[in-house]
Amino acid sequence: QLSSYSSIEYQQSSNSHRQDSNTYQYSSNTYRKSTNVSQFASTHDFYETKPRKVSMAVQVDSFDMKLWASFFGVALLIYFLVCSGGFGAILVFASSARTFGFAILNLKILATKSAAGVSVKTAQMYCLVFFCSALSIWHHEGYMPDDEVGGLTYQMVEATSFLLSLSAIYACTVRFKKSYQHDCDMFGEWNVPSGFGTLHLVIPCCILALIWHPNRNEHFISDFAYAFSMYLEAVALLPQLYMFQRQVKQSVEILTAHFVFALGFGRVLEFFFWIEAYVLLETESGSNMIGYLTLFSQLFQIVLMLDFFYYYYLSMKNDTPLVFSSCHGLDAV
Repeated sequence: QLSSYSSIEYQQSSNSHRQDSNTYQYSSNTYRKSTNVSQFASTHDFYETKPRKVSMAVQVDSFDMKLWASFFGVALLIYFLVCSGGFGAILVFASSARTFGFAILNLKILATKSAAGVSVKTAQMYCLVFFCSALSIWHHEGYMPDDEVGGLTYQMVEATSFLLSLSAIYACTVRFKKSYQHDCDMFGEWNVPSGFGTLHLVIPCCILALIWHPNRNEHFISDFAYAFSMYLEAVALLPQLYMFQRQVKQSVEILTAHFVFALGFGRVLEFFFWIEAYVLLETESGSNMIGYLTLFSQLFQIVLMLDFFYYYYLSMKNDTPLVFSSCHGLDAV
């Protein structure tokens, strides 16, 4: 009896052991299944997420390409159809680049509903540049392209630039005033009331234009206005570049970067025009000083923007945000 009892007890123990073993195997199989499901889900999420990121980058690149393709398409159309492909049409092309830049700036502000990263001081000085430029060509032809149609186009483009700059100033100072970063837009804020730092640039340019200005219009106000706009444009981007330096290691919004690049690109085009045409600014006494000053002012702005051009190129090439890695000389002002 004891032997039978022990046998039965042994069988029960064996059955219990088999049940525990089966339970363990079931648990192991369940764990393997859950692990496989988790791995599958992770793999599935990876292959689902990666195309989304790539497609987003493609969409951004596509937008940038369409933006610049539209500009060059319209510019070439103006060059060949409106301006008859003449050398003077380069002036219209350069002016169109500035118009395009301020159109992008307005698009950026309206699309994001924010004036963050935008220098009102730069917009104000460009508004003054466009006003003086329009004043010098509106009733006189001394500084316009040779052909009549091209001259009319030049006038309309400059007037459009003036209106777009006014629109940008209004958006930054009124409509989206709360988002405007006044604490970063502090160029020239010493020994002047707050917000008037540009006087350190405007006054010297005004004095320079009073002393050295061309006389192609034979009208003092329009001749002075043209020289003043030429000299002032050379330094008009300083507050915006200074603002970038104040935001070092922070990315610059791509539309703001396009805006600055368009202004610089227009200046490069204008520089190439005046390399050939600076002799037209020769005074009655035969001096080319004004022509040399015109070339120097344009070259000065181009050199000033070399740092920005470099970072802009890296940003476009690598499809990465535009970030200034360190502060440079502008931070001193």
